[in-house]
Amino acid sequence: MRNRDYNLDLIRIFSLYTVVSVHFFLNSGFYSQDMIGYKMFIKCIIRSFFIICVPLFLLLTGYLMKDKVLSKKYYKGISNTLIVYIVSSVVCVIFKILYNQSSINLVDSILSILDFTGANYSWYIEMYIGLFLIIPFLNLIYKNLANKKQRQILILTLLFLTSFHGITNIYVFDSSSWLMQPSSIQSYQKLVPTFWIQIYPITYYFIGSYLSDYGVRLNNKKCGIILIFSMLVTGIISYYWATPYKFVWGPWCSYSSILVVIMSVCVFTLIKRIPFKDKASTNVKRMIKRVSDVTLGAYLVSYIFDTIFYNFFNNKLGETYIGFKYYFIIVPVVFVSSIILSMVLDLLINFFNKSYTGIKKKKTI
Repeated sequence: MRNRDYNLDLIRIFSLYTVVSVHFFLNSGFYSQDMIGYKMFIKCIIRSFFIICVPLFLLLTGYLMKDKVLSKKYYKGISNTLIVYIVSSVVCVIFKILYNQSSINLVDSILSILDFTGANYSWYIEMYIGLFLIIPFLNLIYKNLANKKQRQILILTLLFLTSFHGITNIYVFDSSSWLMQPSSIQSYQKLVPTFWIQIYPITYYFIGSYLSDYGVRLNNKKCGIILIFSMLVTGIISYYWATPYKFVWGPWCSYSSILVVIMSVCVFTLIKRIPFKDKASTNVKRMIKRVSDVTLGAYLVSYIFDTIFYNFFNNKLGETYIGFKYYFIIVPVVFVSSIILSMVLDLLINFFNKSYTGIKKKKTI
């Protein structure tokens, strides 16, 4: 634990919190409301910040795994992720059967795990498995670039292919009605290619690798200013491009948007620079590590607590929409509950692993 970088653990924990936070907008009826009034404007800005959740995880992956090489040992490393996914999915499937009183047979349950629908938020696992498999080859590309400048060119190229559309392909220049009300037309003119947008996880991976080697030269004040500016611009576009209709899932507010990339890098850098390493007690560090180790499981099982608590508040309030004031109750409760359940599952996994190892040793004696 002595050489562990606890700032990276903090980034992982904060990433989980932003996931739970952005799911508040998913489950509270935000996307079903008309974008009218200052309250919806503020919500758009806040949502714009929380959308950095997945990008932070991807940056962290690049930061930590840039030195991995092609080997049998490396590929065996995916087993821990798969075990957490399978166990979490089984728990989610059991929850659906009990909570929704639905009849799901064994075959459907197994298939739901294989097609990544058993745990409702497991699309990330499907993406991560693919990324994990090609990481050694991505590292070969990155390591074989001669210098810092070439690595910058690689990242700029990927940003052009996957991210610039977030500020370029969002206009309709030949329509006067669009200029007066952007929400009147939602088919935008293409100024940069969009064919490669879906490889944005690779873009974040290489940025994370670059941050590990070179960091960001801007000081904290400039990072903070750029973060706030990017968040405001994303929020303003999200509101103005939708009002007076419902929220628009446009390129400016997607995971791949250049504005989201900028926010993610700024937050990553600011948390990485928190000077708590020497001041924090051993118990605090141990707790940070413990929570960080179960974030993947907590992310997957957070679906359970989202379902329970959002349904509870909808029934309690008798309304379709849950006001933002309840964010400060629901999100912390879901966050903590998910971590606790994930810790319990982690204990069970470790218990069975130790039991299996013990049995295996006895057979070899």
